[in-house]
Amino acid sequence: LGECMQYNFFFPKENSSCREFLDGIGAIKMINEYHLLLHYDKWNQKPSSEIPHQLQVTEHQAMAALHDSIFSDAYISGADILSSLEEGTRRVYTINDNSQVLAYGVLRLTGVKRVTAEVIGVRKDSRHQGYGRAILNHLCEIVFTELAIEEIDLIVDGDNEKAISLYLDTGFVIEHENNAYSYR
Repeated sequence: LGECMQYNFFFPKENSSCREFLDGIGAIKMINEYHLLLHYDKWNQKPSSEIPHQLQVTEHQAMAALHDSIFSDAYISGADILSSLEEGTRRVYTINDNSQVLAYGVLRLTGVKRVTAEVIGVRKDSRHQGYGRAILNHLCEIVFTELAIEEIDLIVDGDNEKAISLYLDTGFVIEHENNAYSYR
């Protein structure tokens, strides 16, 4: 694809052949990521006074801008998320204060047996107020009750200790760990 492209590789931590190959070609080791899974019967729901709602058209630009500011180097942009809403492959839920989106969560509908909590984002000045937990619990409630799916999964960077703590407290378990490499 050319030298101007960056290639990212994610593979099971146990795959030493892949790790040796990427080390050998000079790929850059990044932070490992965890793939977590929550089954309905392990869900530790914590009540919240915040009730997220499905993203409204009037919130589209604010949510996209918030996403791009939090996850500027993510594989998916705010505009990509918005365009997938029409396709029905994603759903977005938000918590607002006046006209500002304080937090949001994205469900990626991946199949009939499992759904992915693809993104959970909270404005920097609104963190540590329970918005992330409220969004996560709402995503789980949508998956388990409305969609009647028994599992929800997500991926989190290994250095995101606060998010990992929240996910484990909610009942998620680490399904596996992936090595992460980048090569240009």
